[in-house]
Amino acid sequence: MTCKLRLQTATHPDNIMVLSVQDHVTNDVFAHGAKNMAVRLQALGLNNKPKVILVQNRTDFMVALYGSLLAGCDVLLPNDDTPHTLQHLAQDYSGLSYLCNSDGIKAHKNNTDFVLIPNLQDLICKPSPISPFVNFADLTATITVFTSGSTGKPVGHKKSVSSFILGADHWAQRLNIGNKPAHIVATVPPQHMYGLESSIMLPLAHENISVLDTCPFYPADIRQALDLVSENRLLITTPFHLSILLKSGEDLPPLKAIVCATAPLTQDLAVQAENRWNAPVVEIFGSSETGMLATRRTAHKKAFSLRSDLTLENKQKQNFITGETLDQPVLIADVLTPTHDGFVFEGRGDDLISIAGKRMSLSGLNAILNMADDVKDGIFHMQDNLTTDQCERLVALVVAPVGSAQSIKDFLRTKIDGIFLPRKIIFLSELPRNSSGKITKRSLDDTLAQLKRSQTVLS
Repeated sequence: MTCKLRLQTATHPDNIMVLSVQDHVTNDVFAHGAKNMAVRLQALGLNNKPKVILVQNRTDFMVALYGSLLAGCDVLLPNDDTPHTLQHLAQDYSGLSYLCNSDGIKAHKNNTDFVLIPNLQDLICKPSPISPFVNFADLTATITVFTSGSTGKPVGHKKSVSSFILGADHWAQRLNIGNKPAHIVATVPPQHMYGLESSIMLPLAHENISVLDTCPFYPADIRQALDLVSENRLLITTPFHLSILLKSGEDLPPLKAIVCATAPLTQDLAVQAENRWNAPVVEIFGSSETGMLATRRTAHKKAFSLRSDLTLENKQKQNFITGETLDQPVLIADVLTPTHDGFVFEGRGDDLISIAGKRMSLSGLNAILNMADDVKDGIFHMQDNLTTDQCERLVALVVAPVGSAQSIKDFLRTKIDGIFLPRKIIFLSELPRNSSGKITKRSLDDTLAQLKRSQTVLS
């Protein structure tokens, strides 16, 4: 497989790779810094040993990633750096060391396995003994991305560098980037597969694409971040962030496209966003196992179009994805209905609920709940271990400072069958979302346990 990377071809060494408020990082500057990062790891005796990258800033992340791979280090990308997560990683992988910036070193000051990523200016001031003509796609070190843990313990999935580069080419095709400069602002972290593909691999693999190094969260921060970059702006975000943006009323600068993933996007939300900002909303269907599999313009199309190099196969009522970037067929747990060039997503296999013979997915209910004007954030929850009828187990947890249970139920009655209305609505100050906008099983269990201790009855 032949995969070109901007760092090897060096056609335009002065092109901008990473944008920031203070400075811009060019191809040459980044490549030199990353190579010296590899030299630093070798000097510390840490080459050829697995690395965990725990930074949010995309400049630091890209330097750590490329430098580690050059040093022959497999890279692990957990979704967070909590003691619980790091403890499990240390149990499953031997010889780990952790790359982080100065903030991370302070947070984990008692752990000698944490290695500081030097300032980029310090790295580029030193001569680099590593040849600038390393073929990135031929590197044998791998990248392991972990699932979010939304249904249990996060699971790691190992992929080659070349498969990421090929995936980036398909991203560029689906977003119709072409040869003009394009600039990415992403509200999702680089450790997540979605953030890794869209905000790290795209800029690495394509000379005309740059990325802002920050990870804005609030609507005003997202607008300010978009103002920092020039034309052909790509907003990489989630349905959660998109819903908040729409409710905030923020005016955004002209956008080339809005890209959404991590949770189902409703057609209503996509239509509102396209009408509000006059830009196409492209929804990504993918997973940590596979990366981006398919896309659709949700405001106009129900079916997803599969990547041209992948095939959807149905065997014994199970769906498998096959393709050259996958070592083996990957089982897709979601319920899919095949079409001539892709599929219709019917719901997640593990969150479909059936009440009185009618089916609905919890993720679909969540998307509708978050469309309510009074709801800033919310999820449906199916309670366990109750002796009542199943419909009594369905409750909603919401952040709605000015809303009421009655107003929220009145809205839901216009959107869903009455049998799926929550029997109780629990009001919270915030939901336990992680940096990707997801709610893991562990964080939800902790929240529910806290509610139980405070004698809030979920029934």
